[in-house]
Formats: sequence, structure tokens, C-alpha cells
Amino acid sequence: TESAAPAKTTNSVNPAVRFKFNSAKVSANDQVTLYDVAQVLKQDENAKVVLKGYADKRTGTADYNKKLSERRANAVKEALVDADRIEVEAIGVEEQPYTDNNNWNRVVIVTTK
Repeated sequence: TESAAPAKTTNSVNPAVRFKFNSAKVSANDQVTLYDVAQVLKQDENAKVVLKGYADKRTGTADYNKKLSERRANAVKEALVDADRIEVEAIGVEEQPYTDNNNWNRVVIVTTK
């Protein structure tokens, strides 16, 4: 069977992997996002990505959330396997990409480099 072509990542729309409260486990629901990112890496051997890990600012200390955001980004990196082409940044609560919904800030956002 043939598989559908993966969605291309662009700088205007970046895939996001969401996490449950106090978790760094990639959910089954986010496997399709990881698949799409892996396909981009597979199709373009020069492609590089940055995984920016975040945490919501309403829970935990800044130090704890910084470490949690790093664990989240590393969990995504491990799932993608192609470690030499992936950078991890732990943002913690220093930035909140989703200002309208704090819970959405439990996320790793994939950007191209």
C-alpha cells in the first residue's frame, strides 16, 4: 500500500507536540506529527530542526518548568531518532507561545533551521 505524502513544514506553520500536565511523554495522538517531521528529515538530508520545549507558567517553579520543558523536547528528539540534525532548546516559562490558553503551553514546537 502507498502512504500519503507528508505535510511539509514551513516557517509559517510549525508542528506542535502537546503534553499533559507535568508530563514529558509523547502521546499516541501526536505520533502523526512526529511522522510528518520524520518524513521531512528523511526526504531532505540537509534539513535540520529545532525543538523548543515550553511549560505553562501557572504551575511549578521556573527552574522545575525549565527542566520539564527540556525533558519534553528531548522526548520528541528521541522519538525522531535522527539526533545529529535536531537541536533542543528548553524555553520553560520564559516565553508563552499561546497567550489565550495557558494549558496549550505544555508543548514542544518544531521549527526548521
